[in-house]
Amino acid sequence: MNTKGCWGGVLVSTLVGQASFRRVGAIALLSLVAACGGSETSAPGGSVPTGWQPPAKGLWIWYFGYTGLSAAQAAQAAKDAGVGYVLIKSGQDASYWDTRYNAASVAEFTSRGMKVFAWAYTTPADVPGSVQAAALAARVPGTSGLVIDAEIEFEGGHDLEAQQLCEGIRAAVPGVWLGYTSFGWVGYHPTFPFHAFDRYCGDAFFPQVYWSDRGVSWSSGHAEAVQMLEAARLHAPVWIVQSNDDTPQGAPPATADLNAFFDLTPPYSSLWEFPSSASPAKLPQLPLLHWTN
Repeated sequence: MNTKGCWGGVLVSTLVGQASFRRVGAIALLSLVAACGGSETSAPGGSVPTGWQPPAKGLWIWYFGYTGLSAAQAAQAAKDAGVGYVLIKSGQDASYWDTRYNAASVAEFTSRGMKVFAWAYTTPADVPGSVQAAALAARVPGTSGLVIDAEIEFEGGHDLEAQQLCEGIRAAVPGVWLGYTSFGWVGYHPTFPFHAFDRYCGDAFFPQVYWSDRGVSWSSGHAEAVQMLEAARLHAPVWIVQSNDDTPQGAPPATADLNAFFDLTPPYSSLWEFPSSASPAKLPQLPLLHWTN
């Protein structure tokens, strides 16, 4: 259920409108908007109750073959690093990845104390098929919620498809905890249906504030993203995401910068992504990050 009015105009204006974006203000803002949402109705695989706060931050996983690890190995690496919850890709459009996202793989993480969210990359191309595939993932035992990844394909007037997608999933899986992820700097995407997703998939919004990809500092990227979110007047709780992707110059983001971003954004923030086997130097970085809230 989307909780309206969580931003609180006066408080947000006070926190964001200051010339110096103070650390205490940023933490208070993100904690406020994150805690406002969540479903109390149990979904088939589990649920995220209102006010739930993870003991540590989250980590996104594309698929296990990409990491070069089995689900068990990836789960143990995440636990050893101190990760609090994971988000694992469950499919794309009408395709549900049952060999990659299933009860066995989810149990590797839940048995180690982490909540698991399914995420599916979705376009407007086949809404009924996408609903069916997403519903299959949401019903996997141990799944705490579902996140729709909607990006460039939804730009240019696809508000109706966004509404139909979200309403279709909620109808297919009553009580499901349903969030969405998309562009982190919302002001640069005026034709994306943020308000439709916010209204119908708004148990949480995971803005992709990938400052390293963009080639800006973590602090300026974060400040601009939060200012744009406030201006957009969205209501979904914000679970902000940063990335360990390389910069445009090919350099990996510094551990100190990733930690500074995490320190500013507890308790719901997360990192894209569990490193690829093609980037082995990034795996040892995971235990060095400030996961604990």
